[in-house]
Amino acid sequence: MEFQITSEFKNYETIGDVAILSFIGSVDQKSMQVIEASISECYSKDIKFYIFDFGQTHNINSTGIGVLINITSQIGMASGCACLINADKFKNLIETIGLSDRLPIVGDEEKAIEYIKSNL
Repeated sequence: MEFQITSEFKNYETIGDVAILSFIGSVDQKSMQVIEASISECYSKDIKFYIFDFGQTHNINSTGIGVLINITSQIGMASGCACLINADKFKNLIETIGLSDRLPIVGDEEKAIEYIKSNL
């Protein structure tokens, strides 16, 4: 199965535009260009808030972790924030590498919006 991302953009009165990106497949070297292209599209729309849905993500290797670290750094520099939903199977990995401060696993979309509001 080839990696793909589905994008959904929602506008919330209190926080503005939010990108919900569903990662489908494995986050690795092969998926890097697709991820970067999706994030670039969001940047061009001035999106600062991101919800990454890992419900259909199969695995993440070291290259994928590097991509996530770079993305969260860029989002932070743009005064935005990001979080993960449907990612409990990656909780130990995210916490072990220290990424949970920049990319917390928050549960579902509703909790993700609450998290974003609390970080304005």
